[in-house]
Amino acid sequence: MFRPGYIKPIKGLKNAYKVSKVLSPFYPIFEKLFPKYVGTLEELGNSMIYVTLNGYEKKILDCVDIRRIGK
Repeated sequence: MFRPGYIKPIKGLKNAYKVSKVLSPFYPIFEKLFPKYVGTLEELGNSMIYVTLNGYEKKILDCVDIRRIGK
């Protein structure tokens, strides 16, 4: 199970919440202040693919795990 916190949407994404589009410019600040609770949509997607193909030792992945795998 993936448990991401704030996910920075990809530029040009049409189905993102409006609040995400407003908060997106502040992502670098959030990343510095709250690194355990933020991540990008690309990191989430990459980590989902990795876990599907290779598995992972934990059943519940939080933001720290998602970012580590997704990079």
